[in-house]
Amino acid sequence: MLRFRQATRRCGHFPNEQAALKVLYLRIRSPRPNQANVPKPTRTAAAQRRGAEAAR
Repeated sequence: MLRFRQATRRCGHFPNEQAALKVLYLRIRSPRPNQANVPKPTRTAAAQRRGAEAAR
């Protein structure tokens, strides 16, 4: 709930209801930092190839 309050306060006044809903929708779709939905760093394809070549 705090996310929505902060999002609406930062934008200030809205010209219509659709503009306010768009801000809330975009806030829902944006990932939160330090949460479970933030992807963990993965090895690049080049690093994976080097590891596979070293294992041979």
